[in-house]
Amino acid sequence: MPSMFPSSTPHPDDINRRYRPSQRDLTGVPRSITWGRGLLVATAILMVFSGLLLVTATPPEHLEVDPEAVRTVRRNLVFVGVVDLVAGIMVALLSPQLRRGSRISRRWLLGVIVLAALVNLLSFVVLREPLSLALITALLMVSGVVMFQPSATAYVNRMNE
Repeated sequence: MPSMFPSSTPHPDDINRRYRPSQRDLTGVPRSITWGRGLLVATAILMVFSGLLLVTATPPEHLEVDPEAVRTVRRNLVFVGVVDLVAGIMVALLSPQLRRGSRISRRWLLGVIVLAALVNLLSFVVLREPLSLALITALLMVSGVVMFQPSATAYVNRMNE
């Protein structure tokens, strides 16, 4: 009988945690890999576009503010833009390897997702930068969760045997 207390190891009789693979999961590429890859490609496009906009953006000059503050805002925009550009390119290069079941690319993708999500979320919250950074963070997090579904993990394990 399953325990009423949560634990890190699931009981085999717990129907809420049991993974039941479908026929598609056993023979082909699971839907979670396909959806995760699609989300990652869309997010990579958005990240590169956002990064280009942030790198080329200039703060308004007609305001009466300290020039040092303008330089600081410009530096922050360029930093976040470069991080988005590099992360977007890395995500675009690594995401096609999900279909082949590559463990190493999935781990690298997770690292890039975490780093880019942290930078984008912090810059959105602290620096009050564009709303697209929050959208990028949400898409990265959703694609990371989809990429590590039990069917995707079983597929990666099967491909690396």
